[in-house]
Amino acid sequence: DVKSVMVAPGIARLKAEVHFNSVAIADRYLGLHNNLHDLRESLQQVDSDSDARRVLRRCSQHLYLMLGIEVDRLEALIRAKYPEFKYIDLEPL
Repeated sequence: DVKSVMVAPGIARLKAEVHFNSVAIADRYLGLHNNLHDLRESLQQVDSDSDARRVLRRCSQHLYLMLGIEVDRLEALIRAKYPEFKYIDLEPL
């Protein structure tokens, strides 16, 4: 769902619900820095349920942050191409 409204001359608002590909977000995260290597090391050290829970929670936090980074990246692309959009609200679904 995408909606745009002219707020004033030369100023517009954009609101969009965006479906993200979770596999692409995970692949982007794993491709940064040494994340894949670090994840493999963390998984090799899992010896208990609490260890597994700790690793999964940390991964979840990182993937959530990656989603925010992706939203920011898309907003920047939209602003660069359509500078009249001063207010951009992208809602991940």
